[in-house]
Amino acid sequence: MGTDHSNVKAIFCEALDKATANERAAYLEEACAEKPDVRSQVEELLRLHDTVGAFLESPILDPDTVLEPSPLTESPGTVIGRYRLLEKIGEGGMAVVHMAEQERPIRRKVALKIIKLGMDTRQVIARFEAERQALAMMDHPSIAKVLDAGATETGRPYFVMELVQGVSITEYCDGNSLGTKDRLALFVQVCHAVQHAHQKGIIHRDIKPSNVMVTHHDGKPVPKVIDFGIAKATNQRLTEKTLFTRYAHLIGTPAYMSPEQAELSDLDIDTRTDIYSLGVLLYELLTGTTPFSEEELRKAGYVEMQRVIREQEPVKPSTRIRTAHVAQPPPAGGTKQPSSAGGTGITPEGGGATGVPRTPYQQVRGDLDWIVMKTLEKDRSRRYDTAGGLAEDIRRHLEHEPVLARGPGVAYRLRKFLRRHRVQVGIIVVVAAAAVAVGGILSMWNRDRAQLAEAEGFKHRNILSQAREQYAKAEREAALATINPIRESKHVGPEARLLQATILVDNRQPKEAMAVLGGLLDEKPEIAGAAHSLFARILWESGSPDAQTLEEIDGHRRQAEAMLPETAEAYFLRAMTALTVKEQLVSLDKALQLDPSHYESRRLRAYTYYASRKYDRLRDDALAMTILRPRDPLGYALRAKAWRELGRHPEAIADFSLAIALTSRDEPQYSDLRIQRSETLLRMGEYERVIAEMQTGSKDSSPLQYHKFAALTALGEYDAATTLFCEIIAQGHEARQKHRDWCAKYVFDTLESGRSWHPPEQEPFGAAFLPMVEAEETYRSLVAKGAHRLTTDGFSARWSPDGKKLAFSLGVQGYSGVAVFDPATKETDLLIVPGKDPRWSPDGKHIAFIRDRQNLRLEELLTPAPGSQRPPETDEELWIMNADGTALRRLAQGSWPSWASDSIGLYYLSRKDSTLSQVSLADPAVEPKAIMKWSYVLPSVSPDGRQVAHFEGGSLKITDLASQKVVDECKGPAMSWGVIGWSPTGKEVCLGGGNPQRDSIGLWVYDLQKKEFLRILDGQVTATCWSPASTKLTFCMGTPYLEVWSLPVDSGVPTSEALGPGQTLDQHLSAMLAVYNRRIEADPQDAYAYSSRAQYHDLLGDRASATADMRQWSAVQSPELPRDSICTASRDLRRVIHLPFDCELVFAAERPVNETPMLSVAFGQKGRCEMRLFRTPMFIASLLGFGILVGVDVPPARANFVFGEPVNLRTVIPVLDPLYDTVSCFSPDGLEMYIDSEDRPGGHGSWDLWVQSRPSVEDGWGPLENVGFSVNSTNEDAFACISADGLTLYLNSDRPDGYGGFDIYVTTRPSKSSPWGSAMNLGMHINSSAGEGSPCISADGLELYFSSERTGGYGGADIYVSTRSTTNDPWGEPVNLGPAVNSVYNESFLCLSPDGLLLFFCDPIGGTPRPGGYGGRDMWMTRRDSLSDPWQVPVNLGPQVNGPGADAGPTISWNGAMMYFWSNRTGGWENYQAPIIPIVDFTGDGQVDGKDLLIMVLELGGNDSLCDIGPYAWGDGVVDAKDLMVLAEYIGQGFQDPTLVAHWAFDEIEGDIASDSLDESDGRVMIGATWRPDAGMVHGALELDGVTGSVVTGSVAELGTGPFSVIAWVKGGAPGQILLNHGGTTDWLMANPIDGSLMTKLTSKSQPLSIGTSEAVITDGKWHRIALVFDGADRILYVDSKEVARDPQPDLSVTDGKFIIGAGSKAGTGWSGLIDDVRIHSRVVRP
Repeated sequence: MGTDHSNVKAIFCEALDKATANERAAYLEEACAEKPDVRSQVEELLRLHDTVGAFLESPILDPDTVLEPSPLTESPGTVIGRYRLLEKIGEGGMAVVHMAEQERPIRRKVALKIIKLGMDTRQVIARFEAERQALAMMDHPSIAKVLDAGATETGRPYFVMELVQGVSITEYCDGNSLGTKDRLALFVQVCHAVQHAHQKGIIHRDIKPSNVMVTHHDGKPVPKVIDFGIAKATNQRLTEKTLFTRYAHLIGTPAYMSPEQAELSDLDIDTRTDIYSLGVLLYELLTGTTPFSEEELRKAGYVEMQRVIREQEPVKPSTRIRTAHVAQPPPAGGTKQPSSAGGTGITPEGGGATGVPRTPYQQVRGDLDWIVMKTLEKDRSRRYDTAGGLAEDIRRHLEHEPVLARGPGVAYRLRKFLRRHRVQVGIIVVVAAAAVAVGGILSMWNRDRAQLAEAEGFKHRNILSQAREQYAKAEREAALATINPIRESKHVGPEARLLQATILVDNRQPKEAMAVLGGLLDEKPEIAGAAHSLFARILWESGSPDAQTLEEIDGHRRQAEAMLPETAEAYFLRAMTALTVKEQLVSLDKALQLDPSHYESRRLRAYTYYASRKYDRLRDDALAMTILRPRDPLGYALRAKAWRELGRHPEAIADFSLAIALTSRDEPQYSDLRIQRSETLLRMGEYERVIAEMQTGSKDSSPLQYHKFAALTALGEYDAATTLFCEIIAQGHEARQKHRDWCAKYVFDTLESGRSWHPPEQEPFGAAFLPMVEAEETYRSLVAKGAHRLTTDGFSARWSPDGKKLAFSLGVQGYSGVAVFDPATKETDLLIVPGKDPRWSPDGKHIAFIRDRQNLRLEELLTPAPGSQRPPETDEELWIMNADGTALRRLAQGSWPSWASDSIGLYYLSRKDSTLSQVSLADPAVEPKAIMKWSYVLPSVSPDGRQVAHFEGGSLKITDLASQKVVDECKGPAMSWGVIGWSPTGKEVCLGGGNPQRDSIGLWVYDLQKKEFLRILDGQVTATCWSPASTKLTFCMGTPYLEVWSLPVDSGVPTSEALGPGQTLDQHLSAMLAVYNRRIEADPQDAYAYSSRAQYHDLLGDRASATADMRQWSAVQSPELPRDSICTASRDLRRVIHLPFDCELVFAAERPVNETPMLSVAFGQKGRCEMRLFRTPMFIASLLGFGILVGVDVPPARANFVFGEPVNLRTVIPVLDPLYDTVSCFSPDGLEMYIDSEDRPGGHGSWDLWVQSRPSVEDGWGPLENVGFSVNSTNEDAFACISADGLTLYLNSDRPDGYGGFDIYVTTRPSKSSPWGSAMNLGMHINSSAGEGSPCISADGLELYFSSERTGGYGGADIYVSTRSTTNDPWGEPVNLGPAVNSVYNESFLCLSPDGLLLFFCDPIGGTPRPGGYGGRDMWMTRRDSLSDPWQVPVNLGPQVNGPGADAGPTISWNGAMMYFWSNRTGGWENYQAPIIPIVDFTGDGQVDGKDLLIMVLELGGNDSLCDIGPYAWGDGVVDAKDLMVLAEYIGQGFQDPTLVAHWAFDEIEGDIASDSLDESDGRVMIGATWRPDAGMVHGALELDGVTGSVVTGSVAELGTGPFSVIAWVKGGAPGQILLNHGGTTDWLMANPIDGSLMTKLTSKSQPLSIGTSEAVITDGKWHRIALVFDGADRILYVDSKEVARDPQPDLSVTDGKFIIGAGSKAGTGWSGLIDDVRIHSRVVRP
């Protein structure tokens, strides 16, 4: 028969429980008698167990596990530190305990616990140290103290505890025959000790008699609780019966284990676990046995043991005693008897009234039964909340007061009353007995109902807890949905509604929140008090409170203080409604003082410490969180972050790993935790592990990709890093930009830590590493100047008046708080959340700051959600607080504060009325005072309050506040926004800022005395300031760094001199051009590098290169077009190059629907081009240098109309105020004009929509009328558009019910004579948190265009379109118009032409303008050939309407004949109108006559763009009767052509001046030229001698890269002679040296040798009309109205310069003949 293996296992398990080797041997002798084979197997198992130790509890091949531990070396006599070991008193699998003697400074005996050799892994040491710190936190007479800690010479940690010399509490009670009262008195002390531990955030988890020792102190017994959490620290059992597995699962001794410990589920272990174990201990003290004996549990087996603990109800103590007495009656006298479990018996004590001794059964029955059974509830929510509560109930029992363990029923209360007052109430015993009987019946009737209610309450409390967790994670909508079913719960309904109101406040819905709070004011005190507190907060934040509101706020606060009870929950609610961080911390400290196990308070305080960078405190609170909820990953994650910031990276990795193990892969936190762990490994230099982390992650985890890229680079694996880089940028520009940002920040952090980001001996190169190279160059340039980093995660910093502390914005834009940093102590104090832009008052008493949102959870401050949008600037408010972060006060709506020198006045930018305003602290009742009108740029008032500086339109401007005139101005760098800081002396200003490209703009200093503006520092500097003594210059690094730096300066010399040499503006622009040249050279597919380089070309005056780069931007971006783009029409374009021998080379561009554009090249005979050479994607062809590409793939948009001279609208419509009114839109019938008006009397908000009407289009406009409150709100309402039927109006509004910033609303009316209905939000399908603007509806109502800054675009604000099939259908998903239209710059203020073929937009106010324009802000246009064709590349509207200043807001009239816009061309903003004129002089001769009519007739039925002039000036795609009707209006008239750039008629009689009819480019006539008044083709002419005769004109501008035409009449001449030369270098028109035919040498950059020739001879002595025309793609030559040559020149550009008429660049090439009527047009003509 084989061995009984189950018997072997049972004997082996039992043998393990024997404490000594002798006991184990004796047991085996008895159990294995006559079974030698069984004994040998058991002994082998025991030997293996002792050898292997914790092998099964460790992961296989854990890198931190020592596989071959060394033997133990410590023995009696060994000295460790100050301690000499005396004897070993205990040992477990991983640690050993010695009695030791402390030798200095005092001599005493202690217990020293030390980790065994071989067990000193990182994880064990980290947990050992954490537990040691937790134990050291406790200080209670009934807890064994931790006295010291350290490490041996070999590095193994140990800690020293108080030596407890005593016996277990059960042995002491039995040995001293203690009665029930004495036992209870000892037990109460144990409860107080456990309560103290709980207050320190420590859960014992293994309370049992052997861990509660009793010793004597001053002759009195004192219990001592030992072994607090040791098993948790060492992952091994350290006492005789403790089971503890590594990953969880049973923690504690089975007989004393709570049901949740045995659950093996995600249920949290909290302090109520110890309450259960205390109940078991009390049960044993009273009955002599545990509720379930250890022996029975072990015999039952593992699974059954769990079931018993979790499900089986124990018998009451009195029942256990009674049944024990029945089984074995006690002897007379009440002597001690052993219990059934080998425990204690209880000696009877005292006598009753009759003098007959009472039995233990009688003493326990009743109160003690209830107390014990309450502690042993399976549902932990029904146990005592705290150990202190258990002790208090025992006290009540001992003093004969009602205990809480039993419901306060009538019978119960009466029985207690009788017990205390037996004599006095003897006469009513019978009545009392009857009452007890009745009460008992009622109690039994209610019991079932109470149990059901308790179950429901438990469920509802769990739901509320879940909702609070969601709210803590900023999942507000999910939290609202979770609490919805329990809002009316009788158990937690008020709590649920309070949470609902709190969320509504966060969602900016104060009215809805107040409606909920109104129903809570009569609830229980903690709820009503919290409601009052939240009411006060809402009123405080709702606006500038008047006296009545302040009194109401004060009343709510007093009510809250009076009503909120002294409970942890109440103080937690106070913390949730606190206005400042200091108030919040005070409330949280009090909450945790009252209840250390209040998890939500602990969590919120941990986040507060994290935000305040108090990492040691964060670590302690996070430790308590892990103890309260060991299965919740949040505590471990927070502690890991604390370890990391404290430089304890191994411990951080261990805790991150624990958090990851406890988090489901489906939860969003899972990826973040892995990213955090990977980042920590990167900081440690564990690059191989970083790579392994990525290999186990998902491919779309961008940060892990970046970490892997950095790790590969650090290891020198550059090829692999480059491959990964290519994978990253293949995801699009956003991924490229994130990679660039992350790399730059990583390099800064790495260099700051003293490490290199690559192997020093091997420099990387290439596009993949260029961002890192650039970041290192910036870092080292800053350090070389003496700069150093003060703090991270901050911006907008200012020094205190004493120069000792720095206030700054902690966080990122839109998600920040105000903090104060002390450079001396490196401490950071967080004062207020939300908040930004702090400014100290000159006296140092106050800090002004900006609050840009009403609420911000600390979790959101630390980790803003991906894609989070900044709140709108219109929400910003100016607040003030004391310098210590108390006494908050709202001052005004506005931003960007500057203090007056008296510390009483505050200047700020009022967004409400666009003014620079001032508010006084002296009298809160005084309204703010508007100082002067101001745009949206950021003002900075000088220290003496006399001047204000700002950066606008590319210039630094300083304005005198008294005269409100600009007194100093200097051109500055290319920035979208600039931040000014004044030196304390007011003699210098510093400038930082930013642009969408995040360029290294640097730090600029302007010396007001020297008028010198220099760039003195490199980097993305955003905000700067001097210290009060001018000894430090502090600056903030922008995205992605968000760091505050400082450097010392010599206060005795100008800053630019102290930090010089600096760069001038031109040097800076050239340097930035070099930066982008390097980027493009390294990575030609970086589309955004082209658009950025275009900006610097533009600033350097090279408009042609700027335009070429913008075209290249579109070409490279084309493959990134969204696949659902509305540009669905295929487009096949063809270009032909004629070759000798009757052959041709054909380039064909194909743009199939939803496919990448392709370029095909073929060769063959004319008409039979069959041999295809190759076919390639268009963007690749562009990179290979096919110059023809731009003209094929991105055809130039030809604007077949011009604008007339703009007229100030005041002269047309006097009622419009130029400062406040702008034209918004026209009704399609031209009878209504809608106006956007700011602060016009009779309005409803800051901006309202108004309307003017007229009976017919021939009549004048009537008075302005407000559209009404149904459309306008108290906020801003503007930028309207109206449908073709005039019954639907779309508009912009920032009213509070929107989704963020400005949203699009719609209103309707039943007829044109009816009022408009209520405006409704178009919903989140169209609107987003980013803000949407300028809606435009197409005539058919099927397209809605608008601008939006939502994520996924190409820059700031992009143009989107939403479509629908019919006007009854909902709007579809908005689609970005793509890179053909949108750019890295902003596209805003849209207008759609009446026929939907033109889309106008402009550069934004305050942003960086699109390169290639004429001023600070220009208007642009994109067109499409038909409604189904794609939108083309935008073109500038030209100098007729775009001036050197800012021009914006284009609006087209109802009939397409007029454009309205606003401009500051005369200084201030004014409204203008410019007529839209069709080009009807096709031949360019200044007359509309038969020649033009003939051209149109020949083109009838075609689509020639030149002749397509009707029904609107830009045509409709076909030449037909509509175009003839337009032309007929001009036949026989002279034509004042706005596109005529220069015109020399040569009709003079004498003199040396050839007049330009436009009076702009008059020419000087040289010797050798003779006037011939009667010899010209058009009146007079000029005859040149071919030697010295010529005309040198003035400079001619405005040609650039757009279409142009040069036309002239010529006669005579000879081959090789020049007719027209530009700039003395390029011969534009000349006679071919071979045969005298017309030719040109004007070529494009990509084709410098492609001279244009023809076969038309012009030197035959006859008059010829010649022309050179560039249509944006082709170069064309005309002779006598015939096209004689054409070839592609796609990137042809012309710089401004002089012309030489009749001479060339070489001597002897002058024209010998007549020249007449030379014209230059900035358009295509057909001469």
